[in-house]
Amino acid sequence: AATGEQQYHQKLMEWFPDPTNPATFRWGWWRLFLSYGNAVRNYAFAVRSGRLQAHQVNAAYLTKCEAVVLAAGDDMVKWSKQNAYGTSFPEDTKRVTGAGWYFSGEQTFDLAAAYQITPKADYMTAILANMNFEGGCNPVNISYVTGMGWKRERDAVSQYAANDRRVMPPTGEPIGNIQWGFSYLNNYGSALNALVFPSDNATVAPHPFYDRWADSWNVSTEFVTFLQARSLATYAFVAAQTSLKTQPWKSAPGQIIVPSGTLSGPITFSLQAAGLDLSNARIVWETRDGDPYLGQTFTFTPKNNGSQWIEAEAQLPDGRRVFAATTFNGVSANVVWVDDALPVGANPGSDGGDSWSWISSSPSPTSGSVAHQSGIASGTHQHFFKDATATMPVSTGSILYAYIYLDPANPPGEVMLQWYDGNSWEHRAYWGANEINYGIDGTAARKNMGALPAAGQWVQLKVPASVVGLEGKVVTGMGFTLNGGRATWDAAGLINPAVTNPTVPTVSITGLDGSVVGGNPGKFTFTRTGDTSSALSVNYSLNGTSENEVQVSAIPGAPTVAQVIAVPAVTIPAGATSATLNVAPNAPSPQIADSTTVVLSVTANSNYTVAAPGNATLTIAGNTVAKPSLKLNASGPSLSWASTVGASYRIAFKNGLGDPTWTYLPNTVTATGAVTSWTDTDKASQRFYLIIRTQ
Repeated sequence: AATGEQQYHQKLMEWFPDPTNPATFRWGWWRLFLSYGNAVRNYAFAVRSGRLQAHQVNAAYLTKCEAVVLAAGDDMVKWSKQNAYGTSFPEDTKRVTGAGWYFSGEQTFDLAAAYQITPKADYMTAILANMNFEGGCNPVNISYVTGMGWKRERDAVSQYAANDRRVMPPTGEPIGNIQWGFSYLNNYGSALNALVFPSDNATVAPHPFYDRWADSWNVSTEFVTFLQARSLATYAFVAAQTSLKTQPWKSAPGQIIVPSGTLSGPITFSLQAAGLDLSNARIVWETRDGDPYLGQTFTFTPKNNGSQWIEAEAQLPDGRRVFAATTFNGVSANVVWVDDALPVGANPGSDGGDSWSWISSSPSPTSGSVAHQSGIASGTHQHFFKDATATMPVSTGSILYAYIYLDPANPPGEVMLQWYDGNSWEHRAYWGANEINYGIDGTAARKNMGALPAAGQWVQLKVPASVVGLEGKVVTGMGFTLNGGRATWDAAGLINPAVTNPTVPTVSITGLDGSVVGGNPGKFTFTRTGDTSSALSVNYSLNGTSENEVQVSAIPGAPTVAQVIAVPAVTIPAGATSATLNVAPNAPSPQIADSTTVVLSVTANSNYTVAAPGNATLTIAGNTVAKPSLKLNASGPSLSWASTVGASYRIAFKNGLGDPTWTYLPNTVTATGAVTSWTDTDKASQRFYLIIRTQ
């Protein structure tokens, strides 16, 4: 609209001559809607943003554009005041109880734009009221932004969220703040809407309009990219008015602390981030087989064997976030692989007159809500599946199992279980008569496990993985085979041998100040709890600050601490509970040194946990004397300074501030009282002095 090119300006005047014309408003009342609104804002802020000079715009047209921007802001203020909760829900939309794709944050954009022209207090009040509504100050006490608050949105209309591995949607997605009611869903049809009481459609006393919220897939709450961009623009503007604009922040990588080795539940996980105290953070945990959990630590029992993922997201009190993800090798004591449904990705099949038939009675399932039943058929018949993506890894010592109920009226002559390892079905066990001719009898391909189980009751069939050649294999399929008769099958999986999880020590850190004077080092002490029978290596990082970049080192042989030190580790010896790291000056005296602050952060590691806050700070005091006094007398300039009895001082001078180095006088001054004086008898025409303490 306002490009500075005359031909475009002329077309703007031709096509959009009056920005205040209600015909350009949506429904005659919604100012600044979409393209017309973009053109008005573009023109209104062309000069203010520095894109154009004042003489390049039509002054009268500019005035009208600014008037529309202000009127839109006033509309938002009016609607906010008309709402008990402060959100700028339009009066006309409210009148017809219309809703959908409504975002309080998006409404604030017109308020922020108006505020740039006239910074009225009402505009900022309405911005904050809308932010509060979206953040959780609403009738249902829910944040309409994913990843925020104690009661978090679990289901968001997001294709990414619907297809990633997590239950929770990604953080930061806005959810429509006002919804008419439940949307039609394929799985439920209109049933959810019918469950609401009072009905949303009731002509008298319907369900309260602002109370209509459900954590379900509702397309009318789906965020729209450009609406989200408007919210971000306003929130960035508001944040820039606070002290947060100068908050130093560099993202810190998080690390989930996982005990080493193969783990069996319950397992406790913790989250750490170098240099950050997470003790007051809200941490959300997610795993492959667990429900999302909010807590400082997460104790989880694996439901399956093999590699499993775990993620954590920490929200600090000031809004900063720390993310971490890792994997661990888990072992479940009882892996229920098939129960109520086939494993994910499984391809079912059947033959011999059998089929996959899920039943809930006759007999009642022994596990879950349904069991699968064979058909009644003569000869060999079976149902099976293969190629499941949710696999079943088998460990050394594992026991495979499946529950079976033999039909007492139609008992089979033989029962067989088969397992598919991704390449072969040659892993079978059978009970009863040797009538099913799969595999070679007496081998892992066809192992006799004894007589048929009792009919008319649930029995758990057990097979050591070793006898069917499955130890160390990954099972992706199973077959349930009979010779004649009928059987019902239920939970199938494996039982693992007991695994004891390792107990890791906890490491804490403290700091003791030092001083450049006398080469007195600062001391960091690492202390561990738990087993001390072996040495423990603790990783850490150092960060120091000083004005003059005095060389200070961790002892021995570490890099300079003036800007950054990175020392890999300190070792707590076997039999000891602590070890000390000295941080001291490594430059010979005399040397000018200001005070230096050194921060040590313990780096997370799977061999130990870090006690909060995970860091310690010490100060290495400098050696310069602060604020000496200077007087001129007949003998020359006289310096006086506060001193310590018995302390030694050196005096240095420059004849000009441009001199590259300080010249130290050869003699040391020893203090005999609380105040020490010294006179320069050289009587130079000009000198600058520095006093340092050496002992």
